[in-house]
Amino acid sequence: MSVRLALKVDVDTDRGTRVGVPNLAADCAEFGAAACFLFSLGPDQTGRAITRVFRPGFFSKVSRTSVVEMYGVRTLLNGTLLPAPHIGRRNAGAMRATRDAGFEVGIHCYNHYRWQDFMQGMDLAAVRAEFTAARAEFRRIFGVEADTAGAAGWQSNSRSREAYDEAGLLYSSDTRGTHPFFPRIGGRVFRTLEMPSTLPTLDELMGRPGFPDSSIARHLHGLLRADRLNVFTLHAEIEGMGRRAILREFLAQCRGSGVTFVRLGDEARSLLSDRASIPVCEQGARFRGGTLPPGAGRDQDMSGAGEASPVWRPRPAEERDVPALEALIPVSVRALQAPHYSPAQMEAAIGTVFGVDRQLVRDGTYFVVEHEGRIIGCGGWSMRAALCGGDQGRDAEDPELDPRRDPARIRAFFVHPAWARRGVGRSLMAACEREISGAGFRAVAIMSTLAGEPLYASFGYRVSERCAVEMAGGMRLPVLRMDKTLSGPIQPP
Repeated sequence: MSVRLALKVDVDTDRGTRVGVPNLAADCAEFGAAACFLFSLGPDQTGRAITRVFRPGFFSKVSRTSVVEMYGVRTLLNGTLLPAPHIGRRNAGAMRATRDAGFEVGIHCYNHYRWQDFMQGMDLAAVRAEFTAARAEFRRIFGVEADTAGAAGWQSNSRSREAYDEAGLLYSSDTRGTHPFFPRIGGRVFRTLEMPSTLPTLDELMGRPGFPDSSIARHLHGLLRADRLNVFTLHAEIEGMGRRAILREFLAQCRGSGVTFVRLGDEARSLLSDRASIPVCEQGARFRGGTLPPGAGRDQDMSGAGEASPVWRPRPAEERDVPALEALIPVSVRALQAPHYSPAQMEAAIGTVFGVDRQLVRDGTYFVVEHEGRIIGCGGWSMRAALCGGDQGRDAEDPELDPRRDPARIRAFFVHPAWARRGVGRSLMAACEREISGAGFRAVAIMSTLAGEPLYASFGYRVSERCAVEMAGGMRLPVLRMDKTLSGPIQPP
C-alpha cells in the first residue's frame, strides 16, 4: 500500500508571504510535492501577540523555537511600534504566482492576531464578519471564491464552522486527528468536510529533548502511515525560512521511499463522492495555539473548553477489560507521545513501561472511561511501591505503601488519540485523587512522561526530578518525577 502525504502551508505574516512562500513553492516543485497554501489576507499585527506572554508555556516555546530568529525583529514589531502592513495588498502578486505554479490556495484568516487571540470570545456575527473579510480579499486577489480554509492558531468552534458552511467550502483543515470527518459540536453536525493534520508540526518538535534538528526529518518520516492519508502542516515562517533545510531533508526522504504526494482538494472530492461513508466525529470547541489529537505538541492545549463537553464517569476496570486496555495503550502511545519520544523509544517502552498492570485492576484502583461501550481512556492510582510500568516480567507482588509516610502513586494514564484533550484524563485524575484522599494518603507521586506533564501540573503537581527509565538494549526513556501534597478531602468535580 502506497503512503500518501498531503502538505498544507499556513502563512501567518507579511514576511512569510514575501520570503517563505516562494522558498516553499520552489522546494515543493523540486521534489514533486503538491501543497495547499493558506494565506493570512489582512493586516499583519504579529507584534501584538506579545500578550501571549501571560499564557502558560509561552516562554518555553519561545526559548525552544527561536522566535526572533525565525520571524525577524521587523515582523515582531508589526502592529505595535511599526505600522501593520496589509498582507493581501502588498503580496497579491506573490499569492497569484503560487496559484499559477499549480498549488492549491485558500484562506488562513483575515487578521491572524485577532482570530488566534480573540475568536473564541466572538459571537457569530463577529466571526462571520471576520471570515467574510477574508473571503472578500481572497476574491479580490484570485478572482474566485475560496474553496478551503484552515484556522489560525487551530482556533475552531461552532461559530466558525457555521461561517464555513455558509461559504460553501469544499473542505477545511482546522484540527488534529487521524482521518477526515464531518464535525459535530453541541449536537449539531456541520456540512464542511474536515481534513485534519495527522503529524506534529515542526515547531512542536524543535528544541525538545531527543529531537535535535538533525533527527526531526527522520522522525517525521517514521510517523508516516500507509493505512490512512497523512497531512503535514508547514509554516511559511519556519520551513520556508529558518528551518528550510529540515523540510528539504524530509521531502528527499519521502521521495526516496516512494511516498505519493497528493492534493488535499483531490482527496476531499474523492471522499465527498460518497458522503455517507464519511464519519461524523465530535470536535472539541476550543483549540488554543495543540493537540493533539494525534501528534499534537503540548505547547498546544486542544481542550474542548468553550462549549459543553461530555461528563465522563470513570468506572473501576475489570479483568475482562484487559484485552481492550492492551489494544488502547499502543495506539495512545504512538500518537500522543510522538512529539516527545523517538519511534524506537516508544516501541521499546510499549508492554513494559507502557503496559497494563493487572495488580492495579485486582486492587480496584484502576479506572476506565467509556464512550458508547468502548474504552477511550484509562488510568489509576496505586497503594503499592512501583512508580511506573506494566506487570510484564514482575515476579513478586508489589509491596504495599504506608499512607502515614509514603506518597500514593498515580499510574498508567492513556487516552485514545481521538478523545485526547476532551476532559477524559482530568476525569480520571479527579477520581484517583478522591480515592487517594479517602485511603488516608496525604501525598502523591507520579513518574510522568514528557507528554503528561501539563495535565499533572494543572492539578498542582510539581517536577522534583528529571530522570530516565532504563530499557532493553541500553535505551533510555526520559521521564519526570512529580509530587503533590494533598491539603484535605477531594470533592467530586
